[in-house]
Amino acid sequence: MTFWASEEEYARIRKRMSAANCQNLSAFLRNTAIHGYIVNIYEPNLKKILSLFHCLSVNPNQIAKRVNESGRIYGVDVQEILSGQKEIEGQLRQILEAFNNAV
Repeated sequence: MTFWASEEEYARIRKRMSAANCQNLSAFLRNTAIHGYIVNIYEPNLKKILSLFHCLSVNPNQIAKRVNESGRIYGVDVQEILSGQKEIEGQLRQILEAFNNAV
């Protein structure tokens, strides 16, 4: 398959290809033609969310251990988990909103 593009169009194609972090022009053009667009997400807050999620996944285990040892659960521990969940939810909503505005 062959097609022609002006120098300006070719420069724009190369710019979009670079923005999509794609090195192969043929693969980029095929993917764009088949799927209509390429999504390349770079969101630094995802690392923060992953860290928060890791902390939250450790907390229930610590709480379960404490409950098994003492038979009690502390409200502070539950509040910490709920607070972390709300923070992750807020971060994810911001990312989705930014993504929806970009598309």
